[in-house]
Amino acid sequence: MVDGIIYLLVAIAVACLVGVWRVTHPGNEPRRAVDHYAALVRRNPRDTGARYDLGLALMRRGAISEAIHEFRMVTEIEPKHAPAHHRLGVCLMSVGNAAAALPHLERATALSPIYAEAHASLGAAHELRGDRMAARASYQRATGLDPKLAIAHFNLARLYAQEGNAAKSLSALQDAARADTSMLEEAKCSPDFDAVLGDRTFSSYLYGAEAA
Repeated sequence: MVDGIIYLLVAIAVACLVGVWRVTHPGNEPRRAVDHYAALVRRNPRDTGARYDLGLALMRRGAISEAIHEFRMVTEIEPKHAPAHHRLGVCLMSVGNAAAALPHLERATALSPIYAEAHASLGAAHELRGDRMAARASYQRATGLDPKLAIAHFNLARLYAQEGNAAKSLSALQDAARADTSMLEEAKCSPDFDAVLGDRTFSSYLYGAEAA
């Protein structure tokens, strides 16, 4: 059950990342974007910009295995490309390989310490690996860098709820909802919050927030 919940979390994170990192290309249509950037890569296989954009376009299409290949190529050609390490880590998590994702996410945050999304993804990798303390630290770092990063607040709320800390879970969930109201629906569907539903303040907020 726990593994399924965490993998659902990663799926949510990937969906958020893909939504945020939309690719600008002719007609804004995924298939055309893939064709466009693939042609650029064929013209110059060491063009890391084109490969990176191709990886993003493939992510948007849900072609995760192909995206992994492109992001990996970028990191091999340009080892200090923090966004490529981050995207590679996210894609690896989405196919269930948190162990392989972890070093890329650590590399992304080392190369760019203020990269909030990378810290949030690193937290998810730690959580998948069973290291809740490291996960919490990464999520807190992410929210400190970007207070509007809803998924990081949501993940903190989940962790606090699992520990039975209703007050901290509520605070983190409120921060998540301020950034993205859809996080409330995610919370209602997640059994991670069951341990704090007995707290009147928490349950009143979660099930009465829309009417407030």
